[in-house]
Amino acid sequence: MFEDSPSLVEILSWAMRRSRFSVVLDLDGTLVDSEGLLASGLPEFLRQYGVEAAVEDIADLIHGGCFDRNSENLQNFCLEKADDPSKIPDLETFRTAYAAFAKDVYADVQAISGAAAFLKGLSEAGIPFSVATNGRRESALAKIRSAGLDVFIKPDQVFTRDNVGHAKPAPDVVRKAAIEKDYDPHWIIGVEDSPTGIQAVRAAGGIAVGILAGAHCAPEDEQSLRDAGAHYVVHSFGEMLAVVKQLNDMPLPSVWPLDQIENAATVRPSSPPSVS
Repeated sequence: MFEDSPSLVEILSWAMRRSRFSVVLDLDGTLVDSEGLLASGLPEFLRQYGVEAAVEDIADLIHGGCFDRNSENLQNFCLEKADDPSKIPDLETFRTAYAAFAKDVYADVQAISGAAAFLKGLSEAGIPFSVATNGRRESALAKIRSAGLDVFIKPDQVFTRDNVGHAKPAPDVVRKAAIEKDYDPHWIIGVEDSPTGIQAVRAAGGIAVGILAGAHCAPEDEQSLRDAGAHYVVHSFGEMLAVVKQLNDMPLPSVWPLDQIENAATVRPSSPPSVS
């Protein structure tokens, strides 16, 4: 970890980083309102293949997944629903068209309400954070710029599907975001809007927080996040900041006792789980 013999400053700096939780955030549907925006345009996109579908029928096909998985889900949906399946192109051609459609949609993406203030608060408090997304790097950086979040999120804080072997719900990209930024995976707070993301954070060994602040979120999503293993579920970035503050203000054990909060999914930020 240190070259040669560490100085006292290096030792103290390392120890201080280990005495606080770092934050690893999902991007789509968590920081930027891309999922609802994309879903709202999908009926028109699919119509070119002779497929009629309502937003609510197809939104789940792209929720929390990576580009390859989402595009395959959509192509399979078209093959199932089309009057003439022969009009549906092969998967690679379909993916090319879907990527072009998504790129146009994401040009207008906005930050989710409170996201910028949350990131600003983390920065000012000196709490390290990074982004771990199932999206591709080029697309992720473009969405961050379009949403105006590049003021807070620099390219070296962004980790994507391109960086790892397996997409969420595998823990790969969450662990990558932690390890590359020198966070201990057991000392991260993972913020996710989908069960897929929650499962990835749990598999990485972190504290999993579900957030339902995006326009695409529905009331039933809360139970889905709890069922996936969320330790907390919040409905705004104001609540999210309270969770981060409470966890960092708790007495800090040498090893975070995750077993003590296994059933803490019903605990709200005003009543944190006990670590005594």
